Amino acid sequence: MREIIKVRVGSHCHGTNMPESDTDIRSVFIPTKDYFLGLKVCEMIEDKQEGKDIEQWNIGKLIRLCLKGNPTALNVLFVRKVDQLYKDEWGQRLYDIRDEFLSRQTISAIIGYCVSQIHKLIIGRGAKEGKRLVMIEKYGYDVKFCYHAVMLTNIGIELVKTGIYRPYRPGDEQTYLRSIRRGEVPIEDVRHQIEENLKTIKMIESICKLPKHPDEEKMNTFLTNYLWDYYSSVS
Repeated sequence: MREIIKVRVGSHCHGTNMPESDTDIRSVFIPTKDYFLGLKVCEMIEDKQEGKDIEQWNIGKLIRLCLKGNPTALNVLFVRKVDQLYKDEWGQRLYDIRDEFLSRQTISAIIGYCVSQIHKLIIGRGAKEGKRLVMIEKYGYDVKFCYHAVMLTNIGIELVKTGIYRPYRPGDEQTYLRSIRRGEVPIEDVRHQIEENLKTIKMIESICKLPKHPDEEKMNTFLTNYLWDYYSSVS
């Protein structure tokens, strides 16, 4: 297994981290050849340490999720340089083609996630145990989801307008998002903000210049050639 990318994700890569925030690390690896040609499977390796959550993703998992427009996956390729903890030449090749993953599918993924979570808020479903339940009991609503939904929809609006995917948020937005995380913004105001952001995305979506979907055939050819080159170099 070869690690090719390691980045800081989560609240740190958005600029919304609090003093008590854990550090979330995500790395990408190329597995040994038998995991592609044989029956072995290793999509992800998790390692939870004190104050640190580490996930290692198979390169295939990363690319499949990026093709679906998954923001969590896209963050790996679009974090600031300061959050790029390690990247070798094979990781750089992924960064070189990262814009190929951007499409209206990312916007659809953001909308779908936020709409489903708003529905849970309205009908009172959500976390039943653990930290999230403690959070809900303390603040009266899931502040982590709400701040995340506001942030994602802001990212979506920016993506529609500019075609640029930017995980790190501007300073004034960071301040507002932190106030949500601290439970200082009433749930009605937060829900209104999310709903207004979703309306804005729908209203301006027609001006988006991104393709409807990524070119999956092109990316499949890229990954095939990429892995051929890699395994040829290490054989």
